[in-house]
Amino acid sequence: MQGLHLTGDLFGCGCSSATLTDLETLSTLCRTATLAAKLTIVDEKWHVFPDWNGQPGGITGTILLAESHLAIHTWPESRGVTLDVYVCNFTEDNTAKAEQLFDALTVAFRPQKQTVNRITRGDVAGATIEVRGEATIVGGEVKLKQVCRWSDSDAPIFAPIADLGPLNPALAGVS
Repeated sequence: MQGLHLTGDLFGCGCSSATLTDLETLSTLCRTATLAAKLTIVDEKWHVFPDWNGQPGGITGTILLAESHLAIHTWPESRGVTLDVYVCNFTEDNTAKAEQLFDALTVAFRPQKQTVNRITRGDVAGATIEVRGEATIVGGEVKLKQVCRWSDSDAPIFAPIADLGPLNPALAGVS
């Protein structure tokens, strides 16, 4: 069992309001990006929330994939989106497909700021590593902050190829 799980919290999305509130607009975007990434749609389910305080409600949706799933949630009142793409790598490596889908949707929402987590699921030679990244756009320039951590027992695997060590004091207290 092995797969890739990408999650994103997108803030200050500069996309059209319809992308956050219109079921047809959002579902078409998600289906089109999924098929362009050559992932296999099995089914989908969507829920449109009612208006709240005079503002259009958000949308929650999921596309069930033969490879796993895409889940998305919109918050139009704050122009926010949470995005979740997970693929299994059972019969083939679907990593590039997951990245293509995640990136296409992120670009479509045009966030001013985003927090992305890339989680390798399952067994990877018995080792685990956590990578967290946060990107912000300042004056049209993308600033990326990334943190890598691993257990002491996995240090011999990752330390030779990484900039950050397993007990880097600068990472103390980073969650």
